[in-house]
Amino acid sequence: MTTIVERAEHGDFALVRSPALLVENDANPREDRRVATALWINGAAVDAAHSEAVAARARELGALGFGPLDGLHVANAEAAGARWLVTCDDRLMELATRHANRLRVRVVNPCDLSAEGRQ
Repeated sequence: MTTIVERAEHGDFALVRSPALLVENDANPREDRRVATALWINGAAVDAAHSEAVAARARELGALGFGPLDGLHVANAEAAGARWLVTCDDRLMELATRHANRLRVRVVNPCDLSAEGRQ
């Protein structure tokens, strides 16, 4: 994650802050991870606002099997025009891979982004 934040700081790409990300981070029981994540969330260059369109898209994604919060993550990333949604969540990655043709954002893990982001 450090490499991703550093690359964002150098202007390789912009980080997106979404309401779903804030909710998920606030619920993290590990204070050290919550605080570290909050630092880079606060430095995000793009804010993805919640809207009825985002909520509707999250419901569509729910019909494909995405959980409520994962659906919001994807819907917010799409609404923000993100190229990638970076996650370590294997279940989210599997669903996103299965439904890649129905998503407007590529869901990748941090290692994939390191390789793909250089292209």
